[in-house]
Amino acid sequence: MIVRAVDDAKSELLIQAYGFTSAPIIQAVTRAKERGVSVRVILDKINEQKRYTAATYLKNHGIDPMIDFQPAIAHNKVMVIDRRNVITGSFNFTTAAQKRNAENVLIVLDGPAIAEAYAANWQRRSDAARPLRDFRQGPTPTDTSTD
Repeated sequence: MIVRAVDDAKSELLIQAYGFTSAPIIQAVTRAKERGVSVRVILDKINEQKRYTAATYLKNHGIDPMIDFQPAIAHNKVMVIDRRNVITGSFNFTTAAQKRNAENVLIVLDGPAIAEAYAANWQRRSDAARPLRDFRQGPTPTDTSTD
């Protein structure tokens, strides 16, 4: 149902995610980008690793993830689709959530007021986030974070 909702996105997809490892969801997100949807992603800092991750995959497909590095855990699990629909709940966008965990997911359809509230929170977190680091290139001269 999440993949279908992402595949139905027409203009904008805002994502906040703690865990982000589900290949079907990640592929749906990149398909959205390929068909011209504005895709913007904020991930928790656990997604920023020296190995190839979903964040790397997104970057390689023209989506520049931001890292919400300031809170201890950016534990959000939210998608705002076309400023009308919202996906949220305990459901991390991971294989474990799909196959092994007891999770809940809420999909709000045609709820522009709710979607705008979630989009406003997305923007606040984006304003506090920083771009994904590319560890393959080493630290940047302006990198002053200590996380």
